Amino acid sequence: MQATHVEVGRHDRVRVLRLNHGKANTLTPEVCRELTATLGTAAAEGDAVVLTGAGAMFSAGIDLHHLLADTGRIGEFRTALVESFAALFHHPHPTIAAVNGNAVGGGAIYAAACDYRIMGRGRGRIGTPELHGGIPFPDLGIEILRHSVSPGVLVELALRGALYSADQARSIGLVNEVVDPDQLLDAALTTARAMRQAPGALYSWTKRQLRGDADRPGVTAVWDDDAVLASITSYVEGLRFGGLT
Repeated sequence: MQATHVEVGRHDRVRVLRLNHGKANTLTPEVCRELTATLGTAAAEGDAVVLTGAGAMFSAGIDLHHLLADTGRIGEFRTALVESFAALFHHPHPTIAAVNGNAVGGGAIYAAACDYRIMGRGRGRIGTPELHGGIPFPDLGIEILRHSVSPGVLVELALRGALYSADQARSIGLVNEVVDPDQLLDAALTTARAMRQAPGALYSWTKRQLRGDADRPGVTAVWDDDAVLASITSYVEGLRFGGLT
């Protein structure tokens, strides 16, 4: 039986995807492709996603031992990694990173690719020390970080290779929220459900605008979506009964 490197749990319309590869949940072409496929299924079925890691680690990033053992697969490795970055970054529904331990290199970029990031206090560090290991950033990896942090913090991450505790990461905007470790998954599920309350077409459209890839379908299709119109109607009715209109 083929090993499963991405465990999938479902809570209503939220899928919990748990990276599970070795002690550090490192990334290989197989792990990356499995994550991409799993995200594709979640996208097609309209599910929000919580991404976390098995055990006490979120992900230590690229499996360098695997990479060096077969350098002829570097191109394949790079392609699979970038495709998984894109599948997560452009997932049309809410994505929440539940950072349960060290998130390093590609693991940190996975976290940054999510719409909202929650980290367990005292559970490891997060950052991208690629330059220390001689690893070039894929262009999309840098763009994901650029969307997540300020220019000054991006320089720290990319050029100094700084690693941050949960509270430090919160202070620079790399994570949005820090909670006690035993509250992490519940906090991530609660946030995902809250973010799913917006109509899917509206959420997807707004996310594409933020990502800079707002292509067809255009905003006219979003305005004409029945769920969007129903949401506007419900909001206006709430204002009226609340005495605000």
